[in-house]
Amino acid sequence: MKHCPLISFAVCLALLSGCKKANEATETDTSKQKQEDINKIIKEVREEGSAEFIKADTPILPVSKGDTWTYTVTLQLPKDAQFKDSPLVSQSFERKRTFMGKVKPSGDRPETDCFEIEAPGSPIEREFVEITEEQVKMRGSEYVGNKDTLPLWLEPSVLLVRAGVLAGESLPPIQIKDPRTGVEVTRFIQVVGREKVVAAGRDFSAIRILMSGKDGKDSPIQMRRTIWFAPQYGIVKEEKTRYLDDTLLMKETIELKSLQLQNDPQAIKNP
Repeated sequence: MKHCPLISFAVCLALLSGCKKANEATETDTSKQKQEDINKIIKEVREEGSAEFIKADTPILPVSKGDTWTYTVTLQLPKDAQFKDSPLVSQSFERKRTFMGKVKPSGDRPETDCFEIEAPGSPIEREFVEITEEQVKMRGSEYVGNKDTLPLWLEPSVLLVRAGVLAGESLPPIQIKDPRTGVEVTRFIQVVGREKVVAAGRDFSAIRILMSGKDGKDSPIQMRRTIWFAPQYGIVKEEKTRYLDDTLLMKETIELKSLQLQNDPQAIKNP
């Protein structure tokens, strides 16, 4: 019996096609396995790195009542930023933060860790936080002695920083509703990385945190706030900016000038 050349050729093509598909499937499986192995290694490295940072970062902020941070604040408003033909504004002043221990906020709220913030020409502000060995959470703020101004309060509290965070991590966003205006604000938080920062005459190993969002759901104004938080020492530098589209409206730079910590006599730097 003779074989038809066309039939034999078709059979060869089918066999070759089957081999090709088998090879492609094998290559796909191999590539997938390699990627899974790489992802596993990356995960293990990040976990090991995080564990090392947790050890180095803890306690994240060992504060005592009376601990004081003094900052140099520089405020800049470009020409025309406030209104048409408004002048360029550039001014500097000092801002002081003092840890007050547990303080009861106004209203039906429990005692909470509190920083009192003072600056020339501004009412005294109280900033409420929750501090544990491994993390700092934001709780709210209010002005002292101003009964007409309702406090801003976060329910539940929002994570600002925790021991062991790594670059690229996203932290839970902040949802704020201004009790006076009803305006709702969302702030997204991301860990940019870890950087060396020089402030108050010394070097700090800091966690760089970025907050961003609009000044209200329908607002065209974008806000960016970068915080450099040094474990064991707190905030050593900040930068706040506001933009309308691509136009800069305001820039505020805050840099640590001096600090006095009872738990670290080496950190004492008198202004």
